Amino acid sequence: MLNLNDIAVFVRVAQLCSFSRAEHPLGMLVSTVRPWVSLLEGHT
Repeated sequence: MLNLNDIAVFVRVAQLCSFSRAEHPLGMLVSTVRPWVSLLEGHT
C-alpha cells in the first residue's frame, strides 16, 4: 500500500530530474530512494 512519504519521494525525484540531486533534500541515499521509485513505477 502506498503512503504519502512514498509519493513525496517520487515527486521530489521527478521535480529535480535526478536521483542524486534528490538525495540531499530528502535526507536519503540514492540506494534508498531508487527502490522506492521503482516500486511506485510498478504500482498499478
